[in-house]
Amino acid sequence: MKKKMATIKNKIIYLRNGLVKRWKALVSRDRKKAYFLAGTAACGAVLMIALLLFLFSSDAEGTVYRETKAVRGKLTVGVTESGSVSIGVSEQTFDLDLSEYTGDSGLLSDRGGMGGEGMAQIFRQAASSSGDSRSLKVEEVYVTAGGEIKEGDPLLKLSEESVETIRQKLSEDASDAEITLQQLTALQKQTDQQAEADLLSNTLYGTAAQAEYNASIHKLESSLKDLEEQLADKKQELSDGTQELSERKALLAEQQEVLADAEYSKAATDRESNLYWWIVAANTVTDVEALTESLEEEIETAEENIQQLTDEVSSLEIQLLLAQKELAEGEAQAQALLALRQFNSENAQEIYDVTVGQSDFEEENARKDYEEAKEKLDEFDRMIVDGVILSSFSGVITQVGIAQGDSLEQNDSLITLNDYGEATITVDVDEEDMDAAVLGNSVNITFHAFPEKVFRGRVSEIGDAQLNSSTNRAVYSVTVAVDEGADSLYEGMSAEVTFITKESEEVIYISNRAVTREGTVSSVKVKDGDGNIYKKEVVTGFSDGINVEVKEGLSEGDTVLIESSAD
Repeated sequence: MKKKMATIKNKIIYLRNGLVKRWKALVSRDRKKAYFLAGTAACGAVLMIALLLFLFSSDAEGTVYRETKAVRGKLTVGVTESGSVSIGVSEQTFDLDLSEYTGDSGLLSDRGGMGGEGMAQIFRQAASSSGDSRSLKVEEVYVTAGGEIKEGDPLLKLSEESVETIRQKLSEDASDAEITLQQLTALQKQTDQQAEADLLSNTLYGTAAQAEYNASIHKLESSLKDLEEQLADKKQELSDGTQELSERKALLAEQQEVLADAEYSKAATDRESNLYWWIVAANTVTDVEALTESLEEEIETAEENIQQLTDEVSSLEIQLLLAQKELAEGEAQAQALLALRQFNSENAQEIYDVTVGQSDFEEENARKDYEEAKEKLDEFDRMIVDGVILSSFSGVITQVGIAQGDSLEQNDSLITLNDYGEATITVDVDEEDMDAAVLGNSVNITFHAFPEKVFRGRVSEIGDAQLNSSTNRAVYSVTVAVDEGADSLYEGMSAEVTFITKESEEVIYISNRAVTREGTVSSVKVKDGDGNIYKKEVVTGFSDGINVEVKEGLSEGDTVLIESSAD
């Protein structure tokens, strides 16, 4: 060491003597140049001496020291695996919707004839557009791959003609949508008025339906009763009357089977999803019930009056059958009309609600169409200012998706760039260590490029297990996301990920290399404000293998020395 220090001193003297000789030689020729060189020489000498003092600051024994600080933080231990950084990618696309307005979303039906012609007219008007494709012309591109860009910087300029053309079309779309909305709003008022009139009509018909039915049945039954009275007088046709009675009983049995089938069909049909077939089944039940009731009445009447049949019963029988047919048909018609009147009356409010609801639905869809068309125009004006599109991201551009002269359409890619908010590292973890690599767990990350800094991250993804043929054990591909400082990283940068198995509370810690242990006593060398070095006892605790906790003896920010022997 002494020999090396002597050599260094000789070099300093040699440099000094050489600079002095050069100074004297130059003074006589060019005083200004001499001043410049003298200043340069003095600075060089000072830097050389400072460097030597820094590198060889040592005690008499030839020990070199490196200063470090006592810091506060958490110490961790865990499973460490190596990997490399992958930087995410962001893509800015042209998100403007330039599609033309069609306006047919609310025009679903003519509501059973109510306002149908008006609806058709609006539909024809809305669907009369030319169906032309829409695009913008790229006049100039301001960026290139490899360049850096910030959010809000200009990306490209569009031709004035294409911008004006598309804006004019979007304005026309908004105007057409507004006209359709106004027409549907007017039609909605007409529909509502008609629905109110139908509601009143259905309600009134429901009130008079039973009286209408009773009058029709009464007339038919009166005619039948006259014939039955004549038949009662024809006793000599008793055998024919008995046969007639037998036929009616057979018909009654048949109708009872039909009634059973109709009741089963009604019970098995879901009224909400199959209303039409439920109504058919319900009407059938009602009709057959009425018919069986009529047959029962006729049979009872025939049994009571069979003894009164006379020789004239053969001619009256035909009249009776015709009367019965007329009664059955009239009763069926009256029953169907009654059921319709009652249905409309009972469901008058629902019919009204459906009609009005359909009208409201179409008007609301037209309103949405108008708002969407207007929003397209507003978004166009927000995104394209003076024909220029700006960047939505900051970063290094990896790819430019458009060029001068291109036609720009919706969803076209503009630029792709590195997304430092999505920096990840993927490492392989042995199945025995997977307890530490739970999804969402915090990890510590160190990079060879930043040896003094510990980055924080978390487990963001765990892949399927793969068999390691060399160890015959399963390993998992584990991806961790870097949660802080990702903007200082680069693609492919080497990293070590520590899956934490144990972590201390906030403690004061220093490098293990700064601690000297003699038996059970631990000490460090500290440096005071005057530059004096002295030994100080400390009480150590938890260690992560690189740093160690100092329980007693140091405070945060204290300067400690890591020593090594000089060669």
